[in-house]
Amino acid sequence: MTHTLAATVALSLLAADAPQPFAVVELFTSQGCSSCPPADRVLSWIDKTARKRQLTVYALSFHVDYWDDIGWKDPFSAKAFTQRQSTYAQTLGLPNIYTPQMIINGRAEFVGHDSQLASRTINDELRRPPVIGITASSPTIDDHGIAAVDYALTGNTQHVTLLAALAERALDTDVKAGENRGRKLRHDCVVRAFAASALKKDQQRGTIRLAVPDDVDRDNASIVLYAQHDETWHIIGAARVPLQVPSPSQGEG
Repeated sequence: MTHTLAATVALSLLAADAPQPFAVVELFTSQGCSSCPPADRVLSWIDKTARKRQLTVYALSFHVDYWDDIGWKDPFSAKAFTQRQSTYAQTLGLPNIYTPQMIINGRAEFVGHDSQLASRTINDELRRPPVIGITASSPTIDDHGIAAVDYALTGNTQHVTLLAALAERALDTDVKAGENRGRKLRHDCVVRAFAASALKKDQQRGTIRLAVPDDVDRDNASIVLYAQHDETWHIIGAARVPLQVPSPSQGEG
């Protein structure tokens, strides 16, 4: 893919403590859909490009479950992710849900393998001032595998829900049935756990918790916190922290 994430917006001109423009890229996908692997590769490209250029772009791969009865059950699928996609369809006035679908900041949706449109949309969003600023602590994980993230917010939190997505990179699956039978599929930024917390008016601080699956590679995972307006479903603030503090020789998960 030769299309670039220009993103040479004047981030350096922003005050150090000012919230930066961002893009949350949600891909609704399934291992049971033969049209999805190209979109999965686009999402991986977006994530790798953003990390390399240190852009505030947060990729998330939501595996839906409505393909699970057609030969292959996606091990990362969840009904909650299908419900999330369905709510997007209602909010955006779409007649149905489909895969692969990419939604950026809850505003723009399109077929997920369109890298050119993804690049243009991300660049547009990286010029949009955020409504809410989010800073987050490194998670603490208790003996039961519950990760707790303390957060601080700036801006109007009325009619806003704070979401937390635990995303794991570099996951390979040998698909043994269904439309992708015989293929080894690579996925990045797979959402392995998801939590939501309705914010109170003028709420500035809090803690959000989510369960970390036992098989998650903690050194290769991160938590994306993002604020979504309850009526428009626009995403109006975002931040990311590694699941575990990386050693000096490691990058962020």
